[in-house]
Amino acid sequence: MARVLRAVVRHIEWSVDMVDLELETWENYFLAQAAGDGGLFVGPDFNRLQRHLALLGHGTALNRDAVRTLVRRIEIQPGIPGDVRDLVREKCERFLAQSQAQRRAVRQSFDLIANATSGQQFRLAQERADRDGAFQAIVGILAAVFVAPALIAAFYGANVKGLPGADAREGLWYMLLGSVLAGLISVCLILVVRARSRRPRS
Repeated sequence: MARVLRAVVRHIEWSVDMVDLELETWENYFLAQAAGDGGLFVGPDFNRLQRHLALLGHGTALNRDAVRTLVRRIEIQPGIPGDVRDLVREKCERFLAQSQAQRRAVRQSFDLIANATSGQQFRLAQERADRDGAFQAIVGILAAVFVAPALIAAFYGANVKGLPGADAREGLWYMLLGSVLAGLISVCLILVVRARSRRPRS
């Protein structure tokens, strides 16, 4: 029985140490992925990280159950030598403290995943907002450039007398010149408004 208990203690010690090693490996993998191409929160495989971390949490819980069961058995099992009983108690106290630290590490690691996920979602939303803003800006410029010439062409298209060059060939050039000038004025106004809107407020 003493040999069996010593073997059980060695196995639990190995299992607890392996969870420590896996937690360190998980953290190194997370930091390596998070600090990869593009900077922090870019590229981590969150599903894989979550599954790995869930398994580590389950392993920590199993180790705690095994240690508690061993502590209960050592108290009620008759015929166990005193030195073996003291050894098991000492080791189990260390195992419980170590597994408690592992539980905290698992919780903190889940917080890391949650923060990284929210950071990645915010970055993707910001990229979409930037793309939408650029598209709207292009559409606004195109609209401003073509609305004024279209308005001038509409004036000449209406059968209204008194327009310059309405009854001569020069009227086409008047219309084209007016369209170009109106388009340039629209673009200049857009640029001035943009420059003022980007200027920092005092």
